[in-house]
Amino acid sequence: MQPNDGIYLCGINATLEALGSHAPIEKIFVRFGSELPPSLRRLAQDQQIPLARLSHEKFDRLAKQIGAVKHHQNVIALRQQYRELPWESVRPLASSNPRALLVACDQITDPHNLGAIARTAAAAGADALLLSVHNTAPITPTATSAAAGAFEHLPVVRVRSLVTTLANAKDHGWWIIGTAVNGTHHYTEQLYERPLIVVIGSEGSGIRRSVQRLCDALVRIPIAAPIESLNASVAAGIILFELRRQQSMGMGSNVA
Repeated sequence: MQPNDGIYLCGINATLEALGSHAPIEKIFVRFGSELPPSLRRLAQDQQIPLARLSHEKFDRLAKQIGAVKHHQNVIALRQQYRELPWESVRPLASSNPRALLVACDQITDPHNLGAIARTAAAAGADALLLSVHNTAPITPTATSAAAGAFEHLPVVRVRSLVTTLANAKDHGWWIIGTAVNGTHHYTEQLYERPLIVVIGSEGSGIRRSVQRLCDALVRIPIAAPIESLNASVAAGIILFELRRQQSMGMGSNVA
């Protein structure tokens, strides 16, 4: 459950990142008897954010209500909703930055996976996370916990149709790379010296055929049998950091 005017952050790391970014935090809830890290307490005091110490019963009730029973580390923060950017505000990056990078999620319906992908994308220096309104996990406490503060640094672009948006992106200079077990390109091939949108699909069904048809390249990551697919965030990490490695070297390999 999420309030209409705010979102709950779960755990010490997510709260510290939000405080360090001067995010609009309304209140921090602490389980009675728990010790806060001095840095968290100091930042909250400096920013005049109230600390509410709840009894074990009330804190556990709040954690259950928002679906954050695990990994809350006895700290839950309430912040204002993340500001989402319109597609039109990031689309021009392709013409101004030859190494612009967006990460698009297709059918990522698990909040933990969404958060982990956001963390990976932020670590790789992506410019934004592209999410569709439908068939995509919401940014829940589980997602923010897995992201460990990444949503404070990674803008989110929410679109009605990922297919329509990707088609529009191609008309504006973006090159689209999709991940697929049957991809015709090895992920280490030299593909990444241009403005890119990397599409990550779920480890179950992958990216949709309608999205695959829009991709300029489908890349595969070889894995050993009997494993059939990688976790979506692991696949994202492999692709994104290979991409940045090649860009930093100004070269790539042509492994077949």
